[in-house]
Amino acid sequence: MESKKKILVASPIHQKTEILKMFLQSLEHLKQEDITLNFYFIDDNENSESSHLLMQFQERIQSVVFEKSNHQDIYYRDGKTHYWNEHLVWKVASFKDTIIQYAKEKNYDYLFLVDSDLLLFPETISHLVQQKKEIISEVFWTKWQPELMEQPQAWLYDEYTQYHKQSGGALI
Repeated sequence: MESKKKILVASPIHQKTEILKMFLQSLEHLKQEDITLNFYFIDDNENSESSHLLMQFQERIQSVVFEKSNHQDIYYRDGKTHYWNEHLVWKVASFKDTIIQYAKEKNYDYLFLVDSDLLLFPETISHLVQQKKEIISEVFWTKWQPELMEQPQAWLYDEYTQYHKQSGGALI
Protein backbone atom coordinates (compact mmCIF):
# COMPACT_ATOMS: atom_id res chain seq x y z
CA MET A 1 0.00 0.00 0.00
CA GLU A 2 1.39 3.36 -1.05
CA SER A 3 1.73 5.92 1.77
CA LYS A 4 -0.23 9.15 1.67
CA LYS A 5 1.50 11.98 -0.17
CA LYS A 6 2.40 14.91 2.08
CA ILE A 7 1.43 18.20 0.45
CA LEU A 8 2.14 21.76 1.49
CA VAL A 9 -0.62 24.20 0.53
CA ALA A 10 0.91 27.66 0.70
CA SER A 11 0.17 31.27 -0.03
CA PRO A 12 1.40 34.77 0.64
CA ILE A 13 -1.66 36.46 2.18
CA HIS A 14 -2.57 40.12 1.63
CA GLN A 15 -6.32 39.97 1.55
CA LYS A 16 -9.58 41.60 2.54
CA THR A 17 -11.18 39.84 5.51
CA GLU A 18 -14.37 38.74 3.75
CA ILE A 19 -12.45 37.22 0.82
CA LEU A 20 -9.86 35.56 3.07
CA LYS A 21 -12.61 34.02 5.17
CA MET A 22 -14.11 32.29 2.11
CA PHE A 23 -10.66 31.17 0.91
CA LEU A 24 -9.86 29.57 4.27
CA GLN A 25 -13.26 27.86 4.35
CA SER A 26 -12.53 26.33 0.96
CA LEU A 27 -9.18 25.02 2.30
CA GLU A 28 -10.96 23.40 5.24
CA HIS A 29 -13.16 21.46 2.80
CA LEU A 30 -10.32 20.00 0.73
CA LYS A 31 -10.57 16.21 0.53
CA GLN A 32 -7.77 14.41 2.37
CA GLU A 33 -8.62 10.72 2.17
CA ASP A 34 -5.60 9.86 0.03
CA ILE A 35 -3.30 12.78 0.93
CA THR A 36 -2.05 14.70 3.98
CA LEU A 37 -2.28 18.48 3.79
CA ASN A 38 -0.27 21.02 5.73
CA PHE A 39 -0.58 24.78 5.30
CA TYR A 40 2.00 27.55 5.21
CA PHE A 41 1.10 31.22 4.93
CA ILE A 42 3.12 34.40 4.80
CA ASP A 43 0.95 37.01 6.50
CA ASP A 44 1.42 40.25 4.55
CA ASN A 45 -1.91 41.72 5.65
CA GLU A 46 -2.42 45.39 6.41
CA ASN A 47 -5.69 44.50 8.10
CA SER A 48 -5.36 43.02 11.61
CA GLU A 49 -8.72 41.24 11.18
CA SER A 50 -7.28 39.25 8.27
CA SER A 51 -4.25 38.33 10.37
CA HIS A 52 -6.62 37.24 13.13
CA LEU A 53 -8.44 34.95 10.66
CA LEU A 54 -5.14 33.20 9.98
CA MET A 55 -4.60 32.67 13.70
CA GLN A 56 -8.12 31.25 14.05
CA PHE A 57 -7.49 28.92 11.09
CA GLN A 58 -4.30 27.73 12.79
CA GLU A 59 -6.25 26.99 15.99
CA ARG A 60 -8.83 24.91 14.08
CA ILE A 61 -6.40 23.15 11.76
CA GLN A 62 -3.33 21.97 13.63
CA SER A 63 -1.10 21.62 10.56
CA VAL A 64 -0.74 25.36 9.88
CA VAL A 65 2.41 27.45 10.00
CA PHE A 66 2.46 31.13 9.21
CA GLU A 67 4.97 33.88 9.52
CA LYS A 68 4.47 37.61 9.55
CA SER A 69 5.89 39.66 6.68
CA ASN A 70 7.86 42.74 7.67
CA HIS A 71 6.93 44.60 4.46
CA GLN A 72 4.75 47.71 4.62
CA ASP A 73 3.93 48.05 0.93
CA ILE A 74 0.66 49.39 -0.37
CA TYR A 75 -1.19 47.19 -2.83
CA TYR A 76 -3.80 49.44 -4.38
CA ARG A 77 -7.06 48.12 -5.79
CA ASP A 78 -10.33 49.81 -6.47
CA GLY A 79 -13.76 48.59 -7.51
CA LYS A 80 -12.52 48.07 -11.05
CA THR A 81 -9.04 46.48 -10.95
CA HIS A 82 -5.80 45.76 -9.06
CA TYR A 83 -2.67 47.84 -9.59
CA TRP A 84 0.56 45.83 -9.68
CA ASN A 85 4.04 47.26 -10.05
CA GLU A 86 7.40 45.57 -10.49
CA HIS A 87 8.30 45.95 -6.80
CA LEU A 88 5.14 44.14 -5.69
CA VAL A 89 5.68 41.34 -8.21
CA TRP A 90 9.22 40.76 -6.91
CA LYS A 91 8.05 40.92 -3.30
CA VAL A 92 5.52 38.14 -3.95
CA ALA A 93 8.17 36.19 -5.89
CA SER A 94 10.46 36.43 -2.85
CA PHE A 95 7.65 35.14 -0.62
CA LYS A 96 7.19 32.20 -2.97
CA ASP A 97 10.94 31.50 -2.92
CA THR A 98 10.71 31.33 0.89
CA ILE A 99 7.77 28.93 0.62
CA ILE A 100 9.62 26.70 -1.87
CA GLN A 101 12.66 26.56 0.41
CA TYR A 102 10.46 25.63 3.37
CA ALA A 103 8.79 22.82 1.37
CA LYS A 104 12.20 21.45 0.37
CA GLU A 105 13.57 21.61 3.92
CA LYS A 106 10.52 19.77 5.31
CA ASN A 107 10.62 17.13 2.54
CA TYR A 108 7.10 17.57 1.21
CA ASP A 109 6.08 15.37 -1.70
CA TYR A 110 4.26 18.25 -3.36
CA LEU A 111 3.82 22.00 -3.04
CA PHE A 112 0.57 23.67 -4.05
CA LEU A 113 0.96 27.45 -4.34
CA VAL A 114 -2.41 29.17 -4.33
CA ASP A 115 -3.68 32.76 -4.35
CA SER A 116 -5.80 33.78 -1.38
CA ASP A 117 -8.66 35.07 -3.53
CA LEU A 118 -9.56 31.65 -4.95
CA LEU A 119 -12.13 29.14 -3.82
CA LEU A 120 -10.89 25.61 -4.36
CA PHE A 121 -13.14 22.73 -5.32
CA PRO A 122 -12.79 20.06 -2.58
CA GLU A 123 -11.16 17.54 -4.96
CA THR A 124 -8.70 20.00 -6.55
CA ILE A 125 -5.49 18.82 -4.89
CA SER A 126 -6.45 15.17 -4.75
CA HIS A 127 -7.16 15.30 -8.50
CA LEU A 128 -3.79 16.90 -9.24
CA VAL A 129 -1.95 14.22 -7.23
CA GLN A 130 -3.80 11.44 -9.08
CA GLN A 131 -2.26 12.71 -12.34
CA LYS A 132 1.18 11.48 -11.13
CA LYS A 133 3.07 14.42 -12.64
CA GLU A 134 6.16 16.09 -11.21
CA ILE A 135 4.85 19.54 -12.10
CA ILE A 136 1.19 20.31 -12.71
CA SER A 137 -1.13 23.25 -12.29
CA GLU A 138 -4.74 24.20 -12.44
CA VAL A 139 -5.36 27.20 -14.66
CA PHE A 140 -7.57 29.90 -13.21
CA TRP A 141 -9.20 32.47 -15.45
CA THR A 142 -9.83 36.06 -14.48
CA LYS A 143 -10.87 39.45 -15.77
CA TRP A 144 -8.68 42.21 -14.39
CA GLN A 145 -11.16 44.82 -15.55
CA PRO A 146 -14.91 44.31 -16.01
CA GLU A 147 -14.96 45.18 -19.70
CA LEU A 148 -12.04 42.91 -20.70
CA MET A 149 -12.24 39.25 -21.66
CA GLU A 150 -11.16 36.50 -19.26
CA GLN A 151 -7.57 35.32 -19.61
CA PRO A 152 -5.43 32.77 -17.77
CA GLN A 153 -4.11 34.06 -14.48
CA ALA A 154 -0.54 33.38 -15.52
CA TRP A 155 1.58 36.40 -16.20
CA LEU A 156 5.09 37.69 -15.73
CA TYR A 157 4.99 41.46 -15.15
CA ASP A 158 1.53 42.94 -14.93
CA GLU A 159 -2.00 41.69 -15.37
CA TYR A 160 -1.63 40.34 -18.92
CA THR A 161 2.03 40.33 -19.98
CA GLN A 162 2.77 36.69 -20.79
CA TYR A 163 6.14 37.15 -22.47
CA HIS A 164 9.67 37.87 -21.24
CA LYS A 165 11.14 41.38 -21.24
CA GLN A 166 14.10 42.99 -19.55
CA SER A 167 13.45 44.82 -16.27
CA GLY A 168 12.64 48.42 -17.20
CA GLY A 169 12.99 47.56 -20.90
CA ALA A 170 10.63 48.36 -23.70
CA LEU A 171 9.49 46.16 -26.56
CA ILE A 172 10.53 47.35 -29.99
